[in-house]
Amino acid sequence: MQAQSTNTLTNKADFEAAFAELINAEKQLANLSSKTTAKQLALQEKHQQATAPIAQHIASLRSQIAMYASHHRDELTNGGKSKSIAMVNGAIKWRKTPSSVKVTGDLDTIMDDLKKRRLSRFLRTKTELNKTAIMAEAEALQKRPIAGIEIVQGSEVMAIDTEVKA
Repeated sequence: MQAQSTNTLTNKADFEAAFAELINAEKQLANLSSKTTAKQLALQEKHQQATAPIAQHIASLRSQIAMYASHHRDELTNGGKSKSIAMVNGAIKWRKTPSSVKVTGDLDTIMDDLKKRRLSRFLRTKTELNKTAIMAEAEALQKRPIAGIEIVQGSEVMAIDTEVKA
């Protein structure tokens, strides 16, 4: 069925025909989308197979260069006077990453231990608005309103479900 030339449906038969046309169009779109996804996956697989040996070779070269540079760092950096060495078309650099905190134990146990040791300064407390509680007691805010809080009544929306999955 072709698309309607007008923007309005005038009777139930037109309404039902338009809905059937919608389902058909969504099925066509889902089929095309599915075919496109399959072609993309096939292309990615082909590319991955073609590039895998090169990627392995690059990883091997990087590993060998890193191992040599690590073992000869003092010589390459002139006794540690520089943090990088310039190469013909690039550089090798040593950078220190910042220290960080890694939590390896149970978070609740750690927080309890910090409280017991009076190290609460290492804990963060977040206070936020509990909208669920406000909705549960909306009449309390209607009696004594608070500036900046408004209860917005829900509205009805229509959904058109054709059960076609893309």
